[in-house]
Amino acid sequence: LEAMPCAITLFLGYALFLLSGLLYAQRELLMIALVMPYLLKTLEGNCHAAEWRHPGPATKACPAKWRGRGDTFIILLAAIGFALKPFFLVLWLFNELAIACERKSIKTLFACHNWVIGTFMCVYLLVIWQFTPDYITTIVPAAFATYFAFDVGLQTIVDGITIISVPICILVVLAKVEDQTKHVLIRSSIWLAATACFMILQRKNWLNHIYPMVFFAGFAVTILAMQLGQQFGKERLEMPRTRFIAFCISLGLLAGSAVVGGNLVLPEIKNPSVFQARLKAAIEQHAKGETIYPLSFNMEGGFPIINEADVKY
Repeated sequence: LEAMPCAITLFLGYALFLLSGLLYAQRELLMIALVMPYLLKTLEGNCHAAEWRHPGPATKACPAKWRGRGDTFIILLAAIGFALKPFFLVLWLFNELAIACERKSIKTLFACHNWVIGTFMCVYLLVIWQFTPDYITTIVPAAFATYFAFDVGLQTIVDGITIISVPICILVVLAKVEDQTKHVLIRSSIWLAATACFMILQRKNWLNHIYPMVFFAGFAVTILAMQLGQQFGKERLEMPRTRFIAFCISLGLLAGSAVVGGNLVLPEIKNPSVFQARLKAAIEQHAKGETIYPLSFNMEGGFPIINEADVKY
């Protein structure tokens, strides 16, 4: 990762600000933004609780330590991100199980940063119960009564997961990468599997539910393309054919995602006021300064327009 900071920064900028143009303020987008520093930090290495509390010099077995204010901030950001939806805890679980398998020690599950995240979750639930109990007694039952009415068939979900994940698997097999890049790709695949579980558990084919899978697939493709690109720059015609094919496919996938993202976002950029202007005019015509009650599952663009209109909600 240290060898390709520009590529990772460019991908994060594209995925968080351009590809996500239709997902503004969705919890999936916020979760990715909040937990990505934690996920990248864990790629450097992880330590069990004793090493975290008494960090010594970095070792080959544990090259990175959680320490300092910066790392504490990263952990707190991750805790907030995982708390946005119960389903997001699957990503935390998968990542920590992967670290435990890599270190061949269950002690990593009891690392200090996991205690911090777990404690944050408990405090969060207690605060909700203490200060907004209606959320648990009224909103949650209402959400269960309506949210799952929008479920689609499991086959539809599996088809979406297959379309996103199969090209990544083919690329990894063709590329035959080794060392640190292989480690990053394996962990990215685990994140991809966790986000696939999001889709299965939520049983929706909404864009915001698909986005985390697309994000981590794009992250894996970016890492692979940069690694193969560096190899191509050194070896040229001597580069193995399968790796060259993987390099071309990865570039094609990145270009394709840019085209798809552009097709989704550009119409909104070119005509930003058509829908909003009609909605605002209808609200002002019917409400006439009175209080209105938005009752809609899709609130995209709703509250900004209500704020602009001369009404209360």
